[in-house]
Amino acid sequence: MKIFYIWIENMYQFFNDLREMSFLYPISFSIYFFLMGSCIGSLLNFLIYRMKTSAGVLTLRSGCDYCHTPIPIWYNVPVAGYLILRGKTACCSKRLDKSHLYLEVVNGMLYGVPVLIWGLSNNVLLYFCISTIVSILISWVFFQPQKK
Repeated sequence: MKIFYIWIENMYQFFNDLREMSFLYPISFSIYFFLMGSCIGSLLNFLIYRMKTSAGVLTLRSGCDYCHTPIPIWYNVPVAGYLILRGKTACCSKRLDKSHLYLEVVNGMLYGVPVLIWGLSNNVLLYFCISTIVSILISWVFFQPQKK
């Protein structure tokens, strides 16, 4: 039981140090949280696309919407993959849906901007939870799989 208390005490100290560092290096932290938010947005894109098309979440790798060629890992990097490919698929050069990019960028901003403005605080952590839920609801309502 004493080990548990020591662990809790160390985690509390770690988060306090992290909170202080977020005020010392706000731009670094906001870039980090932008990247994390973009990754969460990319995951939401993947999950919602798979749920709406009944493709199965755990069965296959990501593939091209048109020719179903597996997508290499380096093109699955949020935002950067879309920009590197210039909005087209690597295998068949057809246009990618911009809703993927929009969700990743907006979700990244929902995570990065509050850290830049307020630093890390309990309110910002609560805001992250709420913004993730809102992102899921918005993307579920507005995201429609492409017609092939």
